[in-house]
Amino acid sequence: MRYDGSGYFWVHDLRPTMIMHPVTPKMNGQDLTNYKGEDGTAIFLGMNEAIKAAGGEQATYDYRWSKPGEDAAKLFPKRSFVKLFKPWGYVIGTGLYVDDLDARTFRLTAILAGICVVLLVVAAVLALLIMRSILSPLAKAVEELRTLATGNTDVYLDQSGGLREIAAMRPAFTYFRAAIRQHRHLSSDQRR
Repeated sequence: MRYDGSGYFWVHDLRPTMIMHPVTPKMNGQDLTNYKGEDGTAIFLGMNEAIKAAGGEQATYDYRWSKPGEDAAKLFPKRSFVKLFKPWGYVIGTGLYVDDLDARTFRLTAILAGICVVLLVVAAVLALLIMRSILSPLAKAVEELRTLATGNTDVYLDQSGGLREIAAMRPAFTYFRAAIRQHRHLSSDQRR
């Protein structure tokens, strides 16, 4: 009747009478009608009422209960799941202690946050590499165009740039270089 280290199942009926409780066996066979938690809540009557209010099949119920392996007088917040087994009129229940659930949630959140940080770093590095692969050939092309604009026609647009956009600029670059050379040639012919 136990699972996952500290988890367990108990069974009580609709009266309510405890049929079986693995952590507190002295409750077995006892009438729980007047059983109240430290805060005055009739826990087992509350569970049965929660099942009735949820349609008669199953429900969740929050209360305070002692934890296995801890001081029996110390109570911990607990959220339980209870399900009615109609043929016998038994309520089968199990629950999680809220502090255990919070600890698991915190661990999972820390793991997910770590994964997100790693993914963000990888994405930033990839973005930087992609930016460099675009900006470096583009900066070279701009520099070569500036050199051409000064009248230096001995410059050729770098053929090694792998970007399609820069490759598409090569014919225009060649045309402008030829136009500048032709303009110089015509100017020198005109001076002669």
